[in-house]
Amino acid sequence: MPAKTPILGQAIFGTERGLKEQGNGILSGVPVSCYEFGRQRDGPLHHIRDGDTAFFARRLQNARNGHEINLVGAISPCPDAQHRRGFFGGCGADRQSPRQRGLYGLVRGQAARA
Repeated sequence: MPAKTPILGQAIFGTERGLKEQGNGILSGVPVSCYEFGRQRDGPLHHIRDGDTAFFARRLQNARNGHEINLVGAISPCPDAQHRRGFFGGCGADRQSPRQRGLYGLVRGQAARA
């Protein structure tokens, strides 16, 4: 049985009047840019149909100690307060193990359509 990976933090984020986030643990107070998915016409957000959800994995470096962490979560498109294309989602963070490097190298920074 594989060892359990502890969740180091959780966050919710979304656009209503700008991108906002709320997190706990290691995700408390991180820059909102960690949760940006590109609302430009060629960004990954435009590849998700309205009403669909996409799962994502991102690798970030923890500025506090230099360790790499994984963000794994889901996003869905929704209009913001000005009726522009926006999104909301949630994620969790865990430490990166050497075995994960190959998997997360394939999907790093990209949203994969569910």
